[in-house]
Amino acid sequence: MALVESVCDEIKSLNNTQAAIRRNKAELKAKCDRLLQELSKVNQEIDTADHDLSQIPLAITRLEGERQKHARQAYQLHKSLRPIPGSSKNDNHVIENVDQVHLRALRVIQEALGSL
Repeated sequence: MALVESVCDEIKSLNNTQAAIRRNKAELKAKCDRLLQELSKVNQEIDTADHDLSQIPLAITRLEGERQKHARQAYQLHKSLRPIPGSSKNDNHVIENVDQVHLRALRVIQEALGSL
């Protein structure tokens, strides 16, 4: 009888071990599925980054062309500039005269208001 109990205990132990291994296998498969989903997501992000990187040289080339076009336009505008006749001394003198007239007008208005 002890031999039968020993064999029964061993069968029970093996059944428990089998169930534990099956649970562990199911958990590992679930983990594998999650990791495969994450890997797929990371691969998609890598593809997006590669695509974005491939667009940068084209954008740089386009912008360099625009820069050259604008530089040529600026050069043409610079070449077409003509000096303005007269001197800044004359301009400053005219501004001073206008300021003097303005100040005199303010004094006259203040004096007129002061006598009211």
